[in-house]
Amino acid sequence: MTNFPKKIPLKVLTVFPCGRIVRFFAAAEAADELKSIARNVGNIERYLRQAEGILYNFATL
Repeated sequence: MTNFPKKIPLKVLTVFPCGRIVRFFAAAEAADELKSIARNVGNIERYLRQAEGILYNFATL
């Protein structure tokens, strides 16, 4: 008799790094943490774009 491994529940996560849509499967137990990390990366990207704009405006004074 073959013993199959227990099924791991999966969730599909959709993130938008650098303006691109990326979907991937993740274990349901880790999905919330991965979603939080992706949200933080998005925040960092947004802050960097804002800083770039501020530096550009400062340089053109």
